[in-house]
Amino acid sequence: MKHKKILLLLLFLTLGIPILSKFATAYGWTYSGVHFNIGTEVSDPREITWDGTHFWVLDYGGAVYGSIGEVYQYTSAGVYTGVHFAVQDYPVGITWDGTYFWIVADVSYEVYQYTSAGVYTGVHWDIGTEDTSPKGITWDGTYFWVISASTDEIYKYYSNGIYTGDHFDVALETYSPTGITWDGTYLWILERNRICKHYSNGTFTGAYFWVGDQDIHQRGITWDGTYFWVVGEQLLEVYQYQYTSDSDEPPIDWDIVIIILIIILCILEFSGFIYANHRYSWFKNFQRKRRAKVREKELKAHKFQNLLIKSKELDEKANIFYSKGKFTDAIGIWKEVIDKYNLASKKASTNDEKESIKKNLKVIKNNICKSYIENGKYHVLIAK
Repeated sequence: MKHKKILLLLLFLTLGIPILSKFATAYGWTYSGVHFNIGTEVSDPREITWDGTHFWVLDYGGAVYGSIGEVYQYTSAGVYTGVHFAVQDYPVGITWDGTYFWIVADVSYEVYQYTSAGVYTGVHWDIGTEDTSPKGITWDGTYFWVISASTDEIYKYYSNGIYTGDHFDVALETYSPTGITWDGTYLWILERNRICKHYSNGTFTGAYFWVGDQDIHQRGITWDGTYFWVVGEQLLEVYQYQYTSDSDEPPIDWDIVIIILIIILCILEFSGFIYANHRYSWFKNFQRKRRAKVREKELKAHKFQNLLIKSKELDEKANIFYSKGKFTDAIGIWKEVIDKYNLASKKASTNDEKESIKKNLKVIKNNICKSYIENGKYHVLIAK
């Protein structure tokens, strides 16, 4: 028994500590202590962009009546300039391409173009075929990149808005991405409290840094050429992050890790630590894992159906409130329905199921829009 414990300790020291340290170490960037407040103007920030001179913060909170949001301008020192402009259709993302602003909308699944003065040009393009829950957008000088919170995918578009067919998954390193920016070489994906670094082809570099100590609900990120700036939804502050390391740690060499693991397993096998009887044989372990995967698949399908049933029940309840003129209650329930449909979309196993959820989401979001409008009319009547 003693030699088995020693072998386990060796296994942990050889593989466990190096691997854990790679995943647990946030390197390269840290909070500089610089920040500025946006709470006087903004109530529900969604994203931030930099035009070379000013910061622009997108406020979803302005979309309470009629789905109109606002974009506010700040100096490089974080002082509000007094300049702002309205944007339509439940805006959730903003980027600057050097000439125009581009706003991604949550309800219509469209990307809209605005001039530097904040005037809508009439130019727009659709992203609904790829994504029904966009959360952010960035421009790399050649292509646009749009985040999907429902699929955890990043989609790539030409400058004219045509989908390139390229996309990459970030589900392994992020959960529900909320922001994206380009630093000239890499894409950086914000996941509420940490930021992950990706190559331009979408491959995760293994590098990330932590931003959750300043605000547990970070919503948007931008790069100004020297620093990263992240906007926090909870405290309504914009935080600056500076480079503090000379170089990133090299990523894990998985070939070497696998070779070492095989060697250690062979040592354990011949030492008698891995029993050769049927109960603990490799074949039995394989069968057990296979049955577990089948069971997991069945549970996933069951959860998917339960989510659909619960979503429909809540939708019916919201419709009842809407018919009685209780618009605020209806909106609250419909927002819960959206969350459940987005979760169901992640668990959907076919494209038909995802397409059906997409259609339902569009109806729900339109209902929310109508409720805000009706609620606004109601308050106007009371005022009169």
